[in-house]
Formats: sequence, C-alpha cells, structure tokens
Amino acid sequence: MNPAQTAFLEALRPVLGPKGIITDPALIAPWEIDWRRRFSGHAPAIVAPADTGQVQAVLRAAAEHRVPLVPQGGNSSMVGGATPPADGSALILSMRRMNRIRRIDAGAGMVVAEAGVILADPHAAAEGAV
Repeated sequence: MNPAQTAFLEALRPVLGPKGIITDPALIAPWEIDWRRRFSGHAPAIVAPADTGQVQAVLRAAAEHRVPLVPQGGNSSMVGGATPPADGSALILSMRRMNRIRRIDAGAGMVVAEAGVILADPHAAAEGAV
C-alpha cells in the first residue's frame, strides 16, 4: 500500500467504520478476480460505503488523495471492468453494502435497486411481487 492509499483509508475510517474498510488480503482475494476467472488484479484494500453520503465521502477523499478506485457491484462483469489493475495502484470501491431493493412495480416491469444488489435478488423479489 502506498502512502496516498494509507492516508486515504485513515481519512475514511471514522466515516465508514470497521465494516467499511477491508485490508485483510484473504478477504480481498475473492474480489480481485472476476466470476469467470478470466481477469485478475490486485487491490491493497476495499472500501465499502453503506449509503450515498458515504459514497460521496469516499469519492471526495479519493480525489483529495489522488487514489484510483475500481467500482464493483456484484463483481459479475463479463469484460473485466470491475477488476483492479495488477500493480495495486487502485483500491476497490465495493457497493455490496448498498444492497436494498427499493421498489418493485410489476405492472411497469420496473425495479429500483441500490448499486450493490446482485442480479438474482431482483429476480427473486419480482417473482414474489407478481
């Protein structure tokens, strides 16, 4: 981890709390490779905001400290777009804590969901709403 990344994480600790910053390599490893196991990289840490206010704080701090972030929802990208670079220069911005389905309108065929909702969840919720 470089000094800018360390300062970035320290600035966010009071904002994100203990669940919002992950630095244990064993816990990070599954998020460094895509679900098809075709693309892999390395991230020294994961930041996981729980609401939009925390997302704003993360993005402000990233800009201030010049720390690149790779956003991940469910880490199901088919093209490696959610995989961090191999050199460890970027941290993962995990949206997995923002995982609520806000609204289902079966008549309109619409679901409003937060960024960390995995695709199976709205499918299951929509089946129950029909």
